[in-house]
Amino acid sequence: MRRPTRKPVDPLTMRQAIECIDAVVPPTTPIFCDIGNAMCHAIRHLRRRAPGSWHLSLVLGGMGNALGQAIGACVGKRQPTIALVGDGAALMCIGELRTAVEQRLPLVVIIFNNGGWGMVEQGRNLDFAGAGLPSMLFTPKARLAPMAQAVGASALTVTRLCDLGPSLRQCLSHQEPTLLELWVDPNEPAPFESRRHTLTTGGN
Repeated sequence: MRRPTRKPVDPLTMRQAIECIDAVVPPTTPIFCDIGNAMCHAIRHLRRRAPGSWHLSLVLGGMGNALGQAIGACVGKRQPTIALVGDGAALMCIGELRTAVEQRLPLVVIIFNNGGWGMVEQGRNLDFAGAGLPSMLFTPKARLAPMAQAVGASALTVTRLCDLGPSLRQCLSHQEPTLLELWVDPNEPAPFESRRHTLTTGGN
């Protein structure tokens, strides 16, 4: 008897993840967002209207700021707080999670793992079509959940949309530092149409 073939599961996208986060996270919970592809999707698809519920630092455009900001806010108010961070940005600041562990903060760090500095990689391909420049993707892919566990935080890894909602609710109820690592589609383009137009046309 021939075994039925399984339909391949489509990879989780950042847009799907952001829309799920928007549906699950209470509207007054503070969210701090880092720089990168996740930021582009969050700006487009995350609806935060309550005062103090949305924080994005664009002054210097530097990556790796959201985790520290979320920790500081969480220390000040001791309420559930979320940081949205890409894997590239997380590698710049993951050690700061130890502070949240020592302070036993109700912090949820959501990592969008697309296997590298996705925005830089997309810009490289659009502007230079590769042109012999080194890839901004990680080889091998970084795994952030074990790093979080190494500093004492809880951690979950999600690869399917159907698991994201329940996992996020579990993290929010934990009331201690938790990292939720999402393995998202590395080929999903970020919604930065104006930047894409500039890179492909030279601004003309």
